[in-house]
Amino acid sequence: MAQCIPTVYPVRAMSHCTCNCGVGNFILCLCHALGMMLFARGHDHTVWKLASHGSTLYSADGKGTVKLWDMEALLRGCVHTIPVAHTEAILAMAANSDLLFTAGSDLTIASWDCRTLKKVHSAKDAHEDDIDSLLIVGRFLFSTSHSKIKVWEIRTLQHKHTLQGLHHRVRALVYDRKREKVYSGSHNVIHVWDAVEPFSMTARIDTKFGSIYSIVLTKRYIATGTYNRNVHLYDVETHEYKHALSGHLGAVATMATSPTGSFLVTGSHDSTVQIWDLEKALPYQILQRHESCVNTVLVRNDLLFSGSDDKEIKVFKLFRMQDYSAS
Repeated sequence: MAQCIPTVYPVRAMSHCTCNCGVGNFILCLCHALGMMLFARGHDHTVWKLASHGSTLYSADGKGTVKLWDMEALLRGCVHTIPVAHTEAILAMAANSDLLFTAGSDLTIASWDCRTLKKVHSAKDAHEDDIDSLLIVGRFLFSTSHSKIKVWEIRTLQHKHTLQGLHHRVRALVYDRKREKVYSGSHNVIHVWDAVEPFSMTARIDTKFGSIYSIVLTKRYIATGTYNRNVHLYDVETHEYKHALSGHLGAVATMATSPTGSFLVTGSHDSTVQIWDLEKALPYQILQRHESCVNTVLVRNDLLFSGSDDKEIKVFKLFRMQDYSAS
């Protein structure tokens, strides 16, 4: 039986910023096991969040700055900067073809025109605590904070609904398009919600592994990254607990899946990015290229991006597939 495995390849090049910010450069870096990779020095504060749509990569930091990068021409460096998108750290972003949404510690949700990068709407005091995640589902935007998930009209940022039954900080959301469900991760619990009005809770998966920091879906699994330093896998159909993936030494703050869904990428407060083979429930590779907590990872096509407290964005040439015969 043939399977696909990811191979890390060199990304070779160097550039200078084109947005006139003076610091948005991709710089050549030598990695011992991986060959070459790129890293971006465009932020002067913690990189909290990465998001993308089409060929545009968005990065946001602890000073409330958003930077834009062309993923098809990374050598150009940063192509645009929104210098004061928020007054405090931006912890959450989401984008579609028309709008970029940002939110964070200033308790404000803002929408931006993706073409002009002008602010369209803002909802001040949208939550009473840090806004940890944003999720676009059709014409709605979901946002989370301590014990709250709110739903907003995407075009106007008018508050539509507040989901009930939450008692702890909600750090993570993911959308299941096939089932039209939204999954949220909190302390010792995963909630499953209808993604359409009236946004009812349809299931509750009780866990025992502490706070959930990140959550993703594959065809087989609900995967959660937790404070207890592990990834936990649940059957997406039955919600039965299946496996734990152990190897990180810090909270698993962020996750992404490979294009095929066979591999999981995790970023941790232990400063590493790890790749896991979900078919075998085993670790595949450890990337030790950051000097501090990894807060965000993103996979697009054959590129893996990671952002960290060390103020850098690392770019790996990843997931160029090759077949092998499983033993």
